[in-house]
Amino acid sequence: MPFKRIIINSLHYWVYFALSNSIELYFFPTGHTYSRTTIGIIFAFWAIFEFMNYKCHKLMGDFRRAPKKKSDNHENPTKRRLIPYGYGYDLVSCANYFWETLIWVTYSIMTRNYTAYIFTIFSVKQMAEWALQKHRRYLK
Repeated sequence: MPFKRIIINSLHYWVYFALSNSIELYFFPTGHTYSRTTIGIIFAFWAIFEFMNYKCHKLMGDFRRAPKKKSDNHENPTKRRLIPYGYGYDLVSCANYFWETLIWVTYSIMTRNYTAYIFTIFSVKQMAEWALQKHRRYLK
């Protein structure tokens, strides 16, 4: 990841998300909550979505690793352009963004936090743009 992107991501997640959500959660609590069963179900979905997102990132990371034998791939392994499959990629071009979207939606539902919903909307918009760009590259 380029250094510039690390700074942007850090501001996005640590400043905008963490600061705005913590202010609302700690200083302006809504006072209403779900039953333990509902919380368990939402948490279970969140955990599944997190695991699937991890699997997608692991799969994409494995694409960039050097092949075991020289004869497996004559080109530079960091320049290979493969199309992923499995873990949701059979349904959408960018399953990692799909799973991350579901992660943020379940988080927003769980916390009933307005800033979480706003963060989710902005994040999904950005991920949709990236997904469309990546889909065009896959088609090419």
